[in-house]
Amino acid sequence: MVIKFDILNHADFCGEFRGDKYIPGLRKFHNAIETVREKNPDNTLLLDAGDEINRLLWHGRDVIDGMELIGTDAWTLGNHEFDRGRESLEENVEYIHKKIPVLCANIRNKNNGEPVKNTVPYVILERSGVKIGIIGVTTEYTEKMVTYPFFEPFETSSAADAVHRCFREVKEKGAQIIIVLAHIGAYSNDGIYGGELFELLENIRDLDIDLLIGGHTPGDICQTFDGIMVNKGGFSGKSLLHTTLYFDTEQNKVIKAEGEILYPLEEKYDVPCQKIDEFTEKVLKPFDLYFNDVFAVATEDVNMNYGRESAMGDLFADAVRWKTGTDFSYFNTTSCGPRIPEGNITRYSIKQAIYFDEHIHIAKFTGHQIRKLFETVHNPDIYSKNFNLYFSGLKVTIDHDREYGHKVVSIKHFDGRDVREDEVLSVATSAYMASGGNDTRKIAGEVNWKETDIFIHDAIKDYLTEKKSIDNSIDNRYVFLGRAVEYDDH
Repeated sequence: MVIKFDILNHADFCGEFRGDKYIPGLRKFHNAIETVREKNPDNTLLLDAGDEINRLLWHGRDVIDGMELIGTDAWTLGNHEFDRGRESLEENVEYIHKKIPVLCANIRNKNNGEPVKNTVPYVILERSGVKIGIIGVTTEYTEKMVTYPFFEPFETSSAADAVHRCFREVKEKGAQIIIVLAHIGAYSNDGIYGGELFELLENIRDLDIDLLIGGHTPGDICQTFDGIMVNKGGFSGKSLLHTTLYFDTEQNKVIKAEGEILYPLEEKYDVPCQKIDEFTEKVLKPFDLYFNDVFAVATEDVNMNYGRESAMGDLFADAVRWKTGTDFSYFNTTSCGPRIPEGNITRYSIKQAIYFDEHIHIAKFTGHQIRKLFETVHNPDIYSKNFNLYFSGLKVTIDHDREYGHKVVSIKHFDGRDVREDEVLSVATSAYMASGGNDTRKIAGEVNWKETDIFIHDAIKDYLTEKKSIDNSIDNRYVFLGRAVEYDDH
């Protein structure tokens, strides 16, 4: 007998309950799930590959309640689950782990080697008499993507080693289908696939894995690689990955896997659902002011480009440099959404565009240290995981074809003067980057940072209130030569 199992997966939904023209919202997302589940209710699983609880105005329990409401069967921790520190993480996991298994096989407490409290490395779910083992792993880069003090109690280990260890255990416990649910990223560019997820795939090829699920980075992948189905996607619910596994009970194995991508933004999914609509209204109601207080207008979509200069990145860096009066400001693109949509700009617009509202930190950098910062960011290994910086106050030219350590062609002031190696500039950035986020700890640790009383979102709001309107223009402050992987959509 052949039994059909439908596996739905997504990642980085981040509590995007409120829909707009770019984000489906919880109603459409739930309805897309139900179109699959209603056809195979006993054998449909909804798997969440992480980054859920710590981004928008509502977070933690509100988001977890939403995950439960749409019928999540298992959840792997993402790096952003650690953003508010150990206590917050443990409180959230304690709240839900008895209803939704929370997975994390390769992050442990430093002091005692124990897993994150109330998480498990894997879970075995039984459907129609078939045991499905789901192994959860998180990007090994997590420790470099969380504000340092918040991740300090933990340590990461090899995801591949964790999968090998857990594979043996779930097999011994009778698992017949094995899925790896990984908050780990990948990219595809002109038919070339790469990134940490494909490194993991290469290192677990010796195992009989039926489905490898990723997340963490933009873009959708739904394809079989050497017999293993790889699915990654779901940012903000804009896609829903669907794999059908056909399990032959006589052969005791999956004999076929088919995959497709569903797009919940489609109008056919916009069907009222009382339980979802009432839940969404309850969660959003306390934040009406954030949606309705208009202080500027975008005359067109103002976009973020993760691989090149972008109008949104320029805008944010300019706002912080303007507010702090510094010579230079820089930030990581990985904390940004894809755009500020055309139309009225509100506090919520800012929150969706730059996810974390931290105190701004200031310090002094030499020209030599600024050069080191850009060389570090353009280390191919770091760049493939973190993309670019956005910055204000200088003009930088990078040649991607040069060897690492020699990629910076020039760093200039806007009047054309070179920034001297011994020149001292005042610098502003976020608490995250001041702590050495995105693998810049060596440079950030060389200077003395001072925390200001200015929050990033306040700086942007004040700047936009002054400007009144913005568009998608750039001033070519970030010039690229050569070729690098680019990400245009989050």
